[in-house]
Amino acid sequence: MIALFLLVSCTTDPDTPPDVSQENKPPSVPKLNSPEANLFCTDNELDFKWSASTDPDGDPVTYQIQVANDSDFSNMYYTDEVSTTNSNQVLEKGKNYYWHVRAKDDKGNFSAYSEMRNLYTEGESVTNSLPAIPELINPTQNVVSRSEVNLKWKTSDADDDILTYDLYFGTSNNPELYKENLADPSYILTNLQSDTSYFWRVTVKDSKGGVTVGQIWTFKTN
Repeated sequence: MIALFLLVSCTTDPDTPPDVSQENKPPSVPKLNSPEANLFCTDNELDFKWSASTDPDGDPVTYQIQVANDSDFSNMYYTDEVSTTNSNQVLEKGKNYYWHVRAKDDKGNFSAYSEMRNLYTEGESVTNSLPAIPELINPTQNVVSRSEVNLKWKTSDADDDILTYDLYFGTSNNPELYKENLADPSYILTNLQSDTSYFWRVTVKDSKGGVTVGQIWTFKTN
């Protein structure tokens, strides 16, 4: 008897692409809304708020908030995972706190952490008047020379606390932090671009942790 074997070639159709699953992507980084950075808080019950993240794959998103007593988050005070864009928490009085938030999809992918913000809660026996809102001294003109601009402002403090100043400056109408902890209420800018609008504001801080945020001022170079 002669045995016959049928050989069948098992090959994949070269015109059919392989089935490659797409890699799941993490959500976008949340943006913090409130509380503002560097705040002196007289109320120790705070509602932390941030903007919603988007997920490129359309996955449901939750948020992990961390609140710590140090800027490297090694001394954690509070952490929570929520599906909303806020978290209410009662903090201890008279302490510094740092907080940030990250987003997480239902596949376990985390976004990077948001910016870090800090605040200080008023102690039981602390009374403090916040510094007055800064007043503009210079420049008072709408158009200035681009070679040199001397920014000047004035403020006061009812408790005669030592004051320092954070200068926010740039071409955006929401200027970013430019110089921190200035001792004098003035700063000289040089080598500015011609025919450019600039925006600036000053945040005043007293020695007890009080913070007052000034309004945004603007000028244009010739």
